[in-house]
Amino acid sequence: MIPAWIEVAVVKGVALCGPVLLSRAVQVAFRAMGVAALLTITGLLGGLDRLDGRLADLRFEVGTRAPSQKLVMVDIDAESLATIGVWPWDRTIHARLVEALEDLGARQIAFDIDFSNRSNPASDKALAKAIAEADVPVFLAAFRQTKTAQDADIILNRPIDILADGWPGLVNVPVDPDGRVRRFPSELTVNGEKLDGLPALIAGASTAGPVVIDYSIDRNAIPHVSASDVLYNRVKAEAVAGRTALIGARALELHDFFLVPRWGMVAGPDIVAMASETLIAGRSLVRLPALPLSLPLIALAIALALLPTRRALVSLAAISLLGELSAVIAQVSFALVAGTAMLHVAVIGLMALVLFREYDIRRVLLTMARRDTVNARRFLERVIDDGFDGIILIDGKDQVVRLNGEAASLLALGDRLPETAADLPHSLPEVVAAVRRTGGERANVIDRLEIAGRVVEYSVVAFQVEVGGLGRGANRTCVSVALRDVTERQRVADRLRHMALHDELTGLANRAGLAEAVTGPGGALVYFDLDHFKAVNDSLGHKTGDLLLVEVARRAAARVGASGTLARMGGDEFAVYCPEGPDVAGELAAALLADFAAPFTVGGHRVTVGVSFGVAGLESHSRDLGVLMRRADLALNAAQKQGRRRIAHFEASMEAALVRRLMLESELNAALDRGEIEVAYQPQVDLATGAVTAAEALMRWRHPTLGAVPPGVFIPIAEETGLIHQLTAWVMKRAALDAVAWPQPIPVAVNVSALDLQSGDVPSMAVAALEAAGLPASRFELEVTESAFVGADPVVSEAFARLRARGIALALDDYGTGYASLGYLHRFPFTTLKIDKSFVDGVPDDADAMAILQSVVVLARGLGLRTVAEGVELPEQRAALAALGCDIGQGYLFAAPVDNCTLHRMLAEERLAATG
Repeated sequence: MIPAWIEVAVVKGVALCGPVLLSRAVQVAFRAMGVAALLTITGLLGGLDRLDGRLADLRFEVGTRAPSQKLVMVDIDAESLATIGVWPWDRTIHARLVEALEDLGARQIAFDIDFSNRSNPASDKALAKAIAEADVPVFLAAFRQTKTAQDADIILNRPIDILADGWPGLVNVPVDPDGRVRRFPSELTVNGEKLDGLPALIAGASTAGPVVIDYSIDRNAIPHVSASDVLYNRVKAEAVAGRTALIGARALELHDFFLVPRWGMVAGPDIVAMASETLIAGRSLVRLPALPLSLPLIALAIALALLPTRRALVSLAAISLLGELSAVIAQVSFALVAGTAMLHVAVIGLMALVLFREYDIRRVLLTMARRDTVNARRFLERVIDDGFDGIILIDGKDQVVRLNGEAASLLALGDRLPETAADLPHSLPEVVAAVRRTGGERANVIDRLEIAGRVVEYSVVAFQVEVGGLGRGANRTCVSVALRDVTERQRVADRLRHMALHDELTGLANRAGLAEAVTGPGGALVYFDLDHFKAVNDSLGHKTGDLLLVEVARRAAARVGASGTLARMGGDEFAVYCPEGPDVAGELAAALLADFAAPFTVGGHRVTVGVSFGVAGLESHSRDLGVLMRRADLALNAAQKQGRRRIAHFEASMEAALVRRLMLESELNAALDRGEIEVAYQPQVDLATGAVTAAEALMRWRHPTLGAVPPGVFIPIAEETGLIHQLTAWVMKRAALDAVAWPQPIPVAVNVSALDLQSGDVPSMAVAALEAAGLPASRFELEVTESAFVGADPVVSEAFARLRARGIALALDDYGTGYASLGYLHRFPFTTLKIDKSFVDGVPDDADAMAILQSVVVLARGLGLRTVAEGVELPEQRAALAALGCDIGQGYLFAAPVDNCTLHRMLAEERLAATG
């Protein structure tokens, strides 16, 4: 746009002197001064720089270049997060990435991930070890940042010291004023410390200044693989071999995105990759000085502007096109960025001057004003007549001056068009009168009408118009009425409300719908859910499971009827609100229990499901649905613990139990720090010789006020809260430290939960404990229950392999009570099989128990496994087990769990007795 003051100067110059009176020299000087002023003002306002930037960005579209294929992107994408877990990942996963990429033949490995903060020491150590042992360079991200919010000093935020074997590379990207990233630092020096940019390390090249990124390189052609595919060996070696693997975040939820020319929003690693490809191709863009290049063409344009109008306009357009074409060739072919904004702005200004010369300015302005008025009137009339909204205009005398066809249709007027506001149908005359009475104030009334089966929304607005001329006229209040058919919108709103309050699958009320049903105090709630519903889904499929839920809802609805509100709370859980109170709710639960006893026929299958019920009521003065739902849920949990297919009524003791559990959970958080967690040891005895061959470490919690808290109480709490990993690591270390001081070099066994194996790092815990105590791995055994390896999770299998590789023995605990199969015993590297107490209790009188034990012992011996019988309490049991060939016994017959001092004394006495 040409500044207004230049337009005024041009108009006055033409009007006073006229083009004919000006000599050519004066005309050239006039145009030169006008162009100079235009360029100066545009430059000061930043217009030239912005235009040059946008033109350079557009030139990237002209010649797309293929990437070097020396890079491969390893994406931390949504699939990886879903497969591996939420961000941030444990650094052992990054260590596995380094090892996997090196195995695939990567030439270099680069992380665009922040490792400047410590995580847990074991994970940091694992990553450092992987980097140190890698035979290829590993580059790590470093950042430039201010020291604090108050201290503006710049510091370099490097990876943590333990990762010193990795090469730090700068990953900060400067953002231009328009919000786009066009450059990448080649290096940075802070306080005498120099740090290369990550692209410079990847490409093995650098530039004198920042890398000006060439976005003509096709980023979509750069190869990508998913991090989860790399970790689980789903990537072929040829996809990685010989390339630099750049690891970075691409998942939307990780918020690492920037705006760049041509490609729009891209992930941060894409910018690193494009900068690296720019350096590899040797195409870091160089910006040429705009003024020396543009001045000759601008001077030529000023001269050509003296030609007749048509020829001048064509010549000026040709010069602008020639300049831009030259800039495109320079950028595409030679990586040179030429600024053409000065030329284009100058040409536009000269074209305007040529046009002003051709026409009398005042006549043009007057003609344009008249044309604008006519066009605006026609435009407004067309908008009113053909618009989607109905429009009624009422003047200051209450006359209807405009009413379009849509308004007539919405109001069902037919041929009876109103002449005044009083002739409008329905309540509109009263609304218009009320709005007009506001006088000079602007009023706006919005309401709805139902007309002929349609919902019509209308807006009535008052506005002031001046009548008369020369600013001395009076103001009159006019009114506009806008009408719109919102029938479909209302239908959608009703549908959305129904969806918000009802379950999509069953059509029952949902949690929000149930809340709306509770309108008064008191009442009762029946919670019920299907026992073992997951087994139906797993065996018959989710479609059949959904059909079963629909049938349950139908059968329950038939029983509940109008006596209450039936809702699906989610999954296989349902609720019924009974306003009459707990007695009626209990009767309803009993009736439903009987109804659900009959099998369901779904998808061609006969399915019998058990249903458990929890019933709770509210006090007559209360209407707190949250309290009611919590009580019903507690009652339901009690019913399920009673054996399922039960009805349990809420009792105050249930809330007390919940409070106690919450208290234990809170206390458990601090129990380890307060020294309340202890380790007891139960000896394992050779059935043939009676010698102590090992000891099992058992966790104990002695609370200062509650006394001894049973493991069956606090272990599940620890698993649910995640404290189990910390407790397991502590017990491992404590047991190793105790065992290394025992008078006899017997092994110590430590229990490991399934959760430890599935989400913790048991191998690292065990190795750390052994190294801290100096205990040989041959004297350390981990006991796992059968549930730990159901499904053969790859993480569990890998943990077992790492443990056995370190020489740590594995024992299968409680054999026979869970899910174990012969296949698991053969596939996993167990050294010991522990027979559950439930089989030992029947020895020697129970023939079935004896047969089972004999088969287990024979099986274990065939697999080369040592057998340990748990719960040996009678001499007859010991004798029978020894006769069957069982190796080891553990139980109260030999010793109850004892503290470390007592076990130390027992071992010392045994050793003394053995040496005579």
